[in-house]
Amino acid sequence: MIGQTEQTTQRSKYRTLTGYFRWVFLISTAIAISISIIQIFHIVVAGKVLQSKSYLALLMATLVPLVFFILPANKKSPRDKIPWYDVTAACFIFVAAVYVCIYAVDIQLKGWSIRPPTLAFYLGIISWILIIEAVRRTTGLALAAIVLLMSVYPLYANVMPGIFSAKTYSLSRLIGFHFLSSQSMFGITTYVFGRLVIAFLLFAVTLLVLGGGDFFIKLALSLLGNVRGGGAKVSILGSAIFASISGSPTSNVITTGSFTIPAMKRSGYPGHYAAALEACSSTGGVLMPPIMGVTAFIMADFLQISYASVCIAAIIPSLLYFFSLYMQSDFFAARSGLKGLPKHECPPIKPIFMEGWHYIVTMAALVYFLFFLRQEARAPFYAISVLLIMSLIFKRSQLRLEYAYKFLEASGRVLSEILTIMIGVGMIIGSLLLTGVAQSFSSSLLQIAGGNLLLLLMTGALASFILGIGMTMIPCYIILALLLAPALVEIGIQPIAAHLFILYWGMISFITPPVAIASIVAAGLANTNNMKTGIYSLRLGFVAYIIPFFFIYNPALVGIGSNLDILYTLVMSIIGIILICSGAEGYLFFFGRIKIIQRSLLILFGLLLFVPIKPFNFIGLGLLALALCIFLVLNKLQKKNTSSNNLT
Repeated sequence: MIGQTEQTTQRSKYRTLTGYFRWVFLISTAIAISISIIQIFHIVVAGKVLQSKSYLALLMATLVPLVFFILPANKKSPRDKIPWYDVTAACFIFVAAVYVCIYAVDIQLKGWSIRPPTLAFYLGIISWILIIEAVRRTTGLALAAIVLLMSVYPLYANVMPGIFSAKTYSLSRLIGFHFLSSQSMFGITTYVFGRLVIAFLLFAVTLLVLGGGDFFIKLALSLLGNVRGGGAKVSILGSAIFASISGSPTSNVITTGSFTIPAMKRSGYPGHYAAALEACSSTGGVLMPPIMGVTAFIMADFLQISYASVCIAAIIPSLLYFFSLYMQSDFFAARSGLKGLPKHECPPIKPIFMEGWHYIVTMAALVYFLFFLRQEARAPFYAISVLLIMSLIFKRSQLRLEYAYKFLEASGRVLSEILTIMIGVGMIIGSLLLTGVAQSFSSSLLQIAGGNLLLLLMTGALASFILGIGMTMIPCYIILALLLAPALVEIGIQPIAAHLFILYWGMISFITPPVAIASIVAAGLANTNNMKTGIYSLRLGFVAYIIPFFFIYNPALVGIGSNLDILYTLVMSIIGIILICSGAEGYLFFFGRIKIIQRSLLILFGLLLFVPIKPFNFIGLGLLALALCIFLVLNKLQKKNTSSNNLT
């Protein structure tokens, strides 16, 4: 079912390639992958090492034209053949990128980005237009419009009000900057793609093509399917692992939700609850180490720290988020008397493990190369090698030629789309850097906030949420990392906490009404009301709303501080989440169903424990102990009265 749903989704979005164009697509993807391996492993070819900009230009030449092959211009465009205008667009973007590759050294030494030659000027205009069109086909009209408006911003910056006012530049200077400099199309986003992102995307595709995604879903089913409310537990664990691999909340909802949502409904969960839980699990999985979303790589580059450091900082918030989903689903199941899935639907753990243990070893190898050997760029390739070697030696997977085709097709789609987004967002960054707004905006924001941290955080949360509605996580994060994060750092916030704050609040738009894209997709699979699903998503994902504020005030939540402080904060947070979830769902261990007053008190005590202020924690613990004693006495009295009434 999972494979069928994914194939149906791809058919509805992608054009079917056949004949000559299919071979062009496969060969172009293979060349891009080969170039990335040569560059990342510093392989010398013909006595030369590829210059950085030439490498990025070659990736652009081999991957971006594929967008015009696989994504039709609109709904009326043919799906079974490529129109002449798409072929023309692909050829133009190819020629423009090859031009940059050939003249990369001259561009740098002769200052062409300031005064571009005539040919470069016209190729730059064509590339500019085609990149925006490619972004529109990849992500939709909203981001394309933002890229267009922001990329031409230096032309009209002098008429903008207040803090957005800046010096204007000529069209020739702007074209040269966008097309030839190392701060726009070939800036930080494209650089991060070529250095890190491409390797992790290839690892994810390899794992999925060779059956790793299905294995982890089956593993979650065998581990948690039989427990109370098993369908929900499978959704949480399976979606957390799968979304971490796929990197997309919506695609994860479509892929795993086609199985987990019906399983939850069979377990007794209402349709809107099942859809909301799947949406929250899929959204949170994008920030789950060790394979976080593309944005995490960009964050590492912004902060000039290792990707492993970003993973370490993100692990506690991610675990707390999924722990809250688990506890809420468990308390709901207990209160509603829901059982696990039927035994025949839950395969035994031993045969599942024996069937796919090599996937676990592969993930362990990735963690080893990434965290212990610090081979960030090469770790995914080493892990792919481990997977392929084990598959051959132990015959765990049948490595047939058709898998190579599937790998190239899937890789070509994901790499071309992500690189297109990166280049488009690079133009946004370029405009902000060229005008100097990126540098002045944060200081102006600090003046407006008057040094008030909470006001600045509220402003940042609102900005992240609004940008997250119209953009994917990548551009949303990058824009605010340039404009807002410096202000947060200047006011005294730990840099990693400030950047994670922006990332979390940008992600929240996937599950928050009225947009809630992940929730809407899940509601469609569950055949339930969109708004009701969105409201329940908001409720189930409450940790994602509050924890960013807490790790701003308490960096121990992102792994900064002594081991004792981190352990204390983690324990308090876990207890606080249990109490909040208990109050939200109306059930508590050893007490069973609880009434509205008790639920309200538990939520209050949970917040006191979750707040990163020790006096509040101690007050919360004292009140909790007192309240539990009172609850216990009341329960005994109630049971005694019930027994007396029964005897009477």
